[in-house]
Amino acid sequence: MERQRVDRSDRGGSTRGGADRVAIALGSNRGDRATAIARAVGALAAGGVTIERVSSLYETAAIDAPDASIDPAGPEAGRDFLNAVVVGWTALLPHELLARTQEIEDALGRDRDAPRNAARTIDIDILVLGAHLVEEAALTIPHASCRDRHFVLVPWAEVDGDATIPERSGVTGTVTEALARLEARTAPAARPRVERYGDLSAVASGEEEGR
Repeated sequence: MERQRVDRSDRGGSTRGGADRVAIALGSNRGDRATAIARAVGALAAGGVTIERVSSLYETAAIDAPDASIDPAGPEAGRDFLNAVVVGWTALLPHELLARTQEIEDALGRDRDAPRNAARTIDIDILVLGAHLVEEAALTIPHASCRDRHFVLVPWAEVDGDATIPERSGVTGTVTEALARLEARTAPAARPRVERYGDLSAVASGEEEGR
């Protein structure tokens, strides 16, 4: 049975003037990756999210990508991702923010009928939203995998390392602490490549084409 728990209490400055602190992850590995991310950031800003900081872009390998023969992206199947995290404030409620992110994905050409892990023009994930705790089939906040992905925690720590990640147990930890725990439990040889690619504004202005 689906269940939802929402807690709007202020934990560690996660609410301000009726708005919630929000962290959103963005990724792209199809087409002009940096431009897609830049457009998504702009659309978030125009759609109810006050952007405070944008991380650097980080390049990471695609995970479990399908074969090019079944991926609509064809030769771009399995291409490296560019990833970034934005942090800011929003008065949108969880499902309102989810709807907004999905509208942006659709506008930027996200193919929802593509196979799992197929190359995508844009992927937008809500990481945290204030002190909200949501657990449903279509939405989990905090994001179910946000503590287990280097490509999320590295850019997130860059822009908001002291932010707390709410826990259903009531015990919270910071983004930096979550990254340290992930590093500690991952053997060096097994750690994925998360390589700084550049600043979003510089790369999206045309530098990516020459890389």
